[in-house]
Amino acid sequence: MNFTRILYSPWGGHELFENNIKKPLREYLQREPCLIAEDGSQIRPNEAIRIEDVNIKELLTKSDLETLYPGKKILHSDCLLPWEIEELIEKEPRFNASSGASHKMQELLNAKAKAGDINFFINFYQRYLIIYKNSSPSTLSKLKSHSIILTENLDLANAYSAYIKPADLVIPQEIKDNFKIVHPEIVSNSDILEMLKILEVKELTSEHIQNVLKAGEIPNISKNWEIFSDTEKIEKVKLCYDLWKKKQIDTKDLSFLKLKTKSGKWLQPKDIVFPKEYKPEHQIESRVERGLFDLPIEFLSTEFIKNETDDEISKWRKFFKELGVDERIEREKDNIVQRIGILTALEYEKIKKRKARELGESEKKGYDIESGSEGEQRYIEVKGSSRSNPDIFITTNEFRTLQEKRDKYFIYVVKDALQNPTLCVTRGSKLLEITDIKTIIPFNKWWESAKEEEFQPWI
Repeated sequence: MNFTRILYSPWGGHELFENNIKKPLREYLQREPCLIAEDGSQIRPNEAIRIEDVNIKELLTKSDLETLYPGKKILHSDCLLPWEIEELIEKEPRFNASSGASHKMQELLNAKAKAGDINFFINFYQRYLIIYKNSSPSTLSKLKSHSIILTENLDLANAYSAYIKPADLVIPQEIKDNFKIVHPEIVSNSDILEMLKILEVKELTSEHIQNVLKAGEIPNISKNWEIFSDTEKIEKVKLCYDLWKKKQIDTKDLSFLKLKTKSGKWLQPKDIVFPKEYKPEHQIESRVERGLFDLPIEFLSTEFIKNETDDEISKWRKFFKELGVDERIEREKDNIVQRIGILTALEYEKIKKRKARELGESEKKGYDIESGSEGEQRYIEVKGSSRSNPDIFITTNEFRTLQEKRDKYFIYVVKDALQNPTLCVTRGSKLLEITDIKTIIPFNKWWESAKEEEFQPWI
């Protein structure tokens, strides 16, 4: 039983022995029928299967072995081999919680499912599933992801997608394929049923069925959206939200939806912004109310969240955000924060009793606002930013004006413009005292003046 291990010599030594004795001997032991099978016959390494798991031995029939390992025999358990030959031998089908089913085990499970071999699966669960009954949450979590649960359609599902159906619950024929129902003969075994419940396999309810039926209404809602009344549209949006929350539909299936705004319009979500009632990260609506934002803007209606809790409002916000609400904030962020900055600066000048005027685009000469009072003149460049610690970027024209106007030139930085606008005033002469200012010249600007002279030393 162990002569193969004795004769198999390691590599190395004098090349006379290595090339003429040891190497040919190793090759002979790897190629010829030097191993002993369970039935006592001699077999080659590539004709052997090593089966050490008693459970597998009892689970597999002779027919199963011939199907999985055609032309191979089980290696005798007393046959001792060097690891180099052991590596050449096919291993038994395996299953454990961490790695799941080996390739051969998955092949076996698929074949048994297709054949509807219920007894095999009952035996398999008793040997490889119930043993994890008292395992840790992490082990059970891994088990849930393996597709080993036999369904009534003779497919395999995992614990996340399978359902246990009560005997008296009827599934409408048109949605029968939407549910992976555990095979009734499997759940009739009390030990296996208990294990399935430990794995949190869901019990199918009439609510699950109703949700699928409602999800089936989505194409009809899409087709008839434009003819619904306002009240019907609100209800349809709520239905879609409910299905989304229960993971019955995805927002990508709802591209037809339009949402109502506070002004009564029905618009694409991407053109709508959250009002304060939805508790967004920004405070755009408050800026509008204070007169610090004057661009056209539409805020989402609060009819969707009437009488809802803060937790539910948070879920509605996530749903609407996935649909595209607030995309405008990101799309037009620079313009929005700059506009808030300009109006905040004008408000500040008004409080300081200076007469300020915003310049039109054609009038701008390195600043945005001219302001003055008796004995004082200010040329104000406004920098709006959504950040709470922004850097200041100025153009060549702005820097030239800064040098010319000096004490009369001001940069008003409005930081944190979307949430809590804070205006910071910086006088030009103070900025000119800063020595570590970096100037960035865009490529398309300096390249125009440099491309006439080029040098590549390798040419």
